[in-house]
Amino acid sequence: MASRKQKDRKAARRRHHQETTRAPSSDPITGTVEQLRSLQARAERVLEVRQVKPSWLKRPAIRVRLDTIGIDQAERGLAVSDTEEIYVAFEEDYPNRPPRVFVDEDERFEGFPHVICARELCIYLNPQREWHPTFGADQIVDRVFRWFEEAASGRFDSRTSLFHAVGGANPATELSVTSVILDNPPSDMSTTCHIALVERSATRIDLVGWRRAMRASGETNGLAFFVPSPLPHGLGGNTEIIAHRIEQAGGVSGQEVLSQIQRAAAVSRTGRPIFLCLVVTHPTEIDLPTVVLGKIDSAFADRLRSRDAGLTPRETRIDWMQISDERATLTTPRDNLRPAAAFRGASVEIWGCGGVGSWIAEFIARARPTKLVLRDPAFVHRGLLVRQNYTEQDVGEFKASQLALRLSSISDTTDVSVGSASALDVLNQGRIPECDLVIDATVNETVAFRLDEIAAVTKDRPLLAQVATDVGSGTLGLVVVGGDDVPGGPSTVDLTIAEQILADGALEPYHVFWSPPSFGAELIPSPGCSVPTYHGSAADLAATAGSMVSLLGQQLVAPVSGGHLFAAPHSGTLPCHRFEPFTITGQFPDSTRS
Repeated sequence: MASRKQKDRKAARRRHHQETTRAPSSDPITGTVEQLRSLQARAERVLEVRQVKPSWLKRPAIRVRLDTIGIDQAERGLAVSDTEEIYVAFEEDYPNRPPRVFVDEDERFEGFPHVICARELCIYLNPQREWHPTFGADQIVDRVFRWFEEAASGRFDSRTSLFHAVGGANPATELSVTSVILDNPPSDMSTTCHIALVERSATRIDLVGWRRAMRASGETNGLAFFVPSPLPHGLGGNTEIIAHRIEQAGGVSGQEVLSQIQRAAAVSRTGRPIFLCLVVTHPTEIDLPTVVLGKIDSAFADRLRSRDAGLTPRETRIDWMQISDERATLTTPRDNLRPAAAFRGASVEIWGCGGVGSWIAEFIARARPTKLVLRDPAFVHRGLLVRQNYTEQDVGEFKASQLALRLSSISDTTDVSVGSASALDVLNQGRIPECDLVIDATVNETVAFRLDEIAAVTKDRPLLAQVATDVGSGTLGLVVVGGDDVPGGPSTVDLTIAEQILADGALEPYHVFWSPPSFGAELIPSPGCSVPTYHGSAADLAATAGSMVSLLGQQLVAPVSGGHLFAAPHSGTLPCHRFEPFTITGQFPDSTRS
């Protein structure tokens, strides 16, 4: 239960919300300070406001003493006193960015979650979403109080606190280069080791190996230091600071750090930077150390190589790169709970790389399947770029080969290959390729017929699917799925469900899938040079293909033979989705509507 004093505070907060919301002003900082003084005068959580310039902060700030009596304490939470002092410092572009909030040096805050370099409170985890430029003193104080309340109650999760092992803030100082971490360091790493790196581009470098020198052409060496405990004050920007902090954290001595860096310089080529990696123990029970990569640029590295007596460790700058940590044991894929995640690790064949197939292929590639095989005999024509997943540079090339190049650039972990030019080439061999899913996006009656024939006599076959869109807009979709329970393939399912769908007046917009196009309904892009085709933009077909991929992802997890009918929201078609299940007897259960 909240105390009487807490309830009074909340009531007062509501009462004065509008008058303490900062109004537009030519001097917003002065306005916010005046609001803080107004809160002090009313004795609303603010006991004292004073302008100061702390030597450690190197900028003017507002020291605010807060009345924090009554904040509930938990055993594992931060010990909060009856009063707490904070320093509010404003950026030059305030109020477009929130103020920063600091505290005096105090061991309570060192290494505590959501504290940056032991001195700054992280009161806004995502300022872009949580801060508004009209906010004023009341909102700032409210946010600070919320921080103390959550810290005292032990609600902060150390495991998810940003950059918790390395000072609570992104250590990157070299923003133009991103380091990609793919594998965990050795579990028994205790001092130092060599690492292998690949500079993929001017903006990307991958850490590809631990405890080994470079093996393949294009690799370069780096030096990794194990840090047995967290670095709550951050990494430091020169070799003197980082050597001292590694030693303080229980790692090798500072002198050994400097000696190792000097040796790394001696054995590397002139004009090359020296790459340094830190493996920093996380301050929780998680056995997943934080890995950061930095470099001493080539100018400083060359001075180290020449043993320049005028270069001191304090002057030897280290630039820390941005971190893209992709270790499977640490990172949860952003599509983890979405249907497309079912394709991760799967093997998929895509027949037809046109308006629907080319987008389906890209969306599946982004889900990181193990293998993708593309089949399509057609060339890329310039007119197709308005709706298919190709570029000006692809014109005149085979669709499948150009799409394979694009997909290979999306995922390093997917084996993308071009199969026989036509799906009929493989079907004429009387077999269905070994994979988890075949997607027929050819809209080719012969392909559909032959696939059905072979599926009828094939055991242990993959899941088979056929996809299509409408002629009039490219915004309606049909996904037909045939599993092991079907005595044929998708074409058998299609013929079976058509009877039920055509008999249902509510599904009239979808009857187009089983009816010939009306006169003039099709588009002839270049009269005399192109066959009639369907209408549709890239936006239409990408939306339709995206829904197809999600529906097929659901089918991979729990296959049910039948047909999905669906419509993009901007089509205005209802129902927006219907699944018609396949039954051998022709007796159809109630359809599922959504």
